Amino acid sequence: MRQRAFERHLVDEDAARDRHLDYYLDTLEERYRLFGTTSSEPLNRFVALDLDNLQTVHRWALESNRLDDDLRLYRPLHFFVNWHEANAPVEWARETLETSGIDACERRWDALLVADGSHWDVRTEPMIDTAERLYSFAARADGDAPHREAAFLAAVWLDSLGGNRKRAAQMWELVDLRDPNTRFLYWFIGPFARAISSDDVADTARQMLDEGLAWARSIGSLNFEAGLLQTKGEFEIIFGDPQLGYEIALRAERLAAAVGMSFAEAEAVRGQAIAALLGASTTESASEQFKRILQTASTRHIGSRAIFALNAAAHLLARRGEYEAAALAAHHVDESYPLPLEDINRVPKRFFEDASHRVEQGLGLFEIVQIAVAALDRIIANDQEAMANN
Repeated sequence: MRQRAFERHLVDEDAARDRHLDYYLDTLEERYRLFGTTSSEPLNRFVALDLDNLQTVHRWALESNRLDDDLRLYRPLHFFVNWHEANAPVEWARETLETSGIDACERRWDALLVADGSHWDVRTEPMIDTAERLYSFAARADGDAPHREAAFLAAVWLDSLGGNRKRAAQMWELVDLRDPNTRFLYWFIGPFARAISSDDVADTARQMLDEGLAWARSIGSLNFEAGLLQTKGEFEIIFGDPQLGYEIALRAERLAAAVGMSFAEAEAVRGQAIAALLGASTTESASEQFKRILQTASTRHIGSRAIFALNAAAHLLARRGEYEAAALAAHHVDESYPLPLEDINRVPKRFFEDASHRVEQGLGLFEIVQIAVAALDRIIANDQEAMANN
């Protein structure tokens, strides 16, 4: 009806678009303020159902030179990109950063954080250059305090990933955050970042996680609690006791599912699968858990949760003789996980040569995921048959 009205000139098109922009930005910011309460569902549901409308907001804001309004999109969408691996807002943010006049906008850093693909995937600029500019912005006395806090935290994270790890180890001691969403990110990413950038891994990280969980519970935020439980479980699986980590990850999965934290839910499942590979006693096999995660992969976007699952599934596939799938998945092996490389080393060289050739010929990540799922199906079927025979 709105389009027909435009065509018949029954409404002022620009005024209607302005009202559309104001409504969706106001609603997005309102749902974002609720993110730190008991559930992330209001923000997640709104963005998931209205992503096309938010894209219309982005397009109209650029067309009408309302850059400050366009930039209002990105702080809330930063969380959505993380939890749901939505690729569209990343592309919008990159378009925004290429727009004339963006350097004069105070909140351009929000777009930069989203354009870099969230803290999981820094792609657009050298990490150290981005970190330097974020530190510079965070040190300014003017501007929005929560925004400067987010910039500082992002800079420390980039340093931890490899920008300047020595500086990162010092900067983690200086973090002083008051915005609830930024404080959550500090405890969510801080333990692993500090583990990368310093030697006092176990004690410091456990203390941070316990502080973060106590804070989340004190403010009644179940979604923050779910995310931090997932981090605590994964930390124990990798650096501590896999059995304890599995039990924590199981609790995290259930809580994350209840409050709509889909990324934390998937990461908790992956942690359980890794715990099973490391010998923990689990109620569901590693094969079944990896299959659950990989089946969520989309033909449009293979995000970090699928790649992280392939990292670990490659070991299982090699261990069980699924060499074709193992060699393809091993293109994404991440040595940060304490899984024995002898699993990968048992794959005959010819499978790696064939895998490299197929990838060079255009075999994509989605196809690799499907090959891995089919191999996991065979493993599950064999295990079920063996159990029936016994």
